[in-house]
Amino acid sequence: MKTSLSHRTKGVFAVLVVIAAACGSSTKSSAPSSSAAGAATAAATGAATTAATGAATAAATGAPTTAAAGGSTPAGADTTAAPLKTAAPETTPPDLTTPGAAPIIGNITFSGVTPNAGNWALQAGVAEGIFKQYGINAKLIYSASSPASIAALFGGSVQFTTALYDAAIPAWQKNPDLEYVASGYDLLPYELIVDPTKIKTVADLKGKTCAAQNPPTIGDGLYVQLMISEASNNTLSYANKDYNIATLPITAPSALGALKSGQIQCIAELPPVSGTLNNAGYPTLIHASELAQFKGLPFFGLNTLKSWATAHTDQVVAFLEGYLASIAWLENPANKDAAIALLAKNAGLPVGDATAAYSWVTAGGFPRQGLIKDDALANDLKLAQQFGRLADVTNAQLASIVDLSYVKQAYAKLPQSVKDTPSVVSP
Repeated sequence: MKTSLSHRTKGVFAVLVVIAAACGSSTKSSAPSSSAAGAATAAATGAATTAATGAATAAATGAPTTAAAGGSTPAGADTTAAPLKTAAPETTPPDLTTPGAAPIIGNITFSGVTPNAGNWALQAGVAEGIFKQYGINAKLIYSASSPASIAALFGGSVQFTTALYDAAIPAWQKNPDLEYVASGYDLLPYELIVDPTKIKTVADLKGKTCAAQNPPTIGDGLYVQLMISEASNNTLSYANKDYNIATLPITAPSALGALKSGQIQCIAELPPVSGTLNNAGYPTLIHASELAQFKGLPFFGLNTLKSWATAHTDQVVAFLEGYLASIAWLENPANKDAAIALLAKNAGLPVGDATAAYSWVTAGGFPRQGLIKDDALANDLKLAQQFGRLADVTNAQLASIVDLSYVKQAYAKLPQSVKDTPSVVSP
């Protein structure tokens, strides 16, 4: 950047000299000064958007593995899954720049579960080049489950993941190098979608097989139980073998295939896939957001490794700056159409289905400052212990799994124009 500016200055100076000579006069001139470009403000002000690039759709299909009610963890739910085949990034030379952006200081690969509305801001940050504006070449990949994402993190193939809190806690018990550095989404908008030919009321769930992407002991495997328990006034219980839970990828093709074939009769889903299933004739029986036990339950947070973060503090802060700027971009009403088109493309869904998922944005679940709420992990731990998990973990112990110092630095460094970006979220 400095070299480019220097040549430009010399060029201007040379032109002035030529003009002076042509006029036959002696002219004094001083070369214009220029400052090195700092980190550009995020594209959160309604600027024209670019097409989403490179975000693969996790459309894995296949028959679900059914766990007998109250039985062992289903096959395919191994929390030691092999890490994703992604080469660990090398630091990019600091003189490599992008037009209008800060010097690139590193490459970061981020693992989500599926291209859903929960990681919508991250998708936007990559597609819109927002991370590059803060000096990070970011890549987003998908790993199908929280345990697989965490395994990839421990394996070194990714530097950040999103993971359900109750899925990360057991992993942290085995390897305390894991930590949360920011919130991902603060609400839990799961829905229980059903086959209307088999299930019309909550009572009809008895004897049926419901699906979740995680095993019955974590994440949506627990949320299915919690939804059914409260909606049935505690008359139906997985522990009492009133219904079964199968593990299944929650992508639209997998869910539709399993419902149509009769392998499952209900499934825990999130927008935008829930909208796709609704449009295909499979209605929502239970909305988690309407149940008392889901109040205060967070969805997921952003993880990294303490050892990596300590050695790459500048990259962690820069990545989180880009993340917060991406949330601001997503919430900007001027970017609504571009955001919906991006999600539709990445998730492989019709624009209409992705449009319905915009309620994730208007609901205010994305953390503008990136902070994990004080009671988030405590509420999640309470849920896990309610179902007989993590009995040996205390709230005091969980303090060491969270380090918000990086995201606080990131927010403090954000340009005021980004912090003041208009939002579709009601005050």
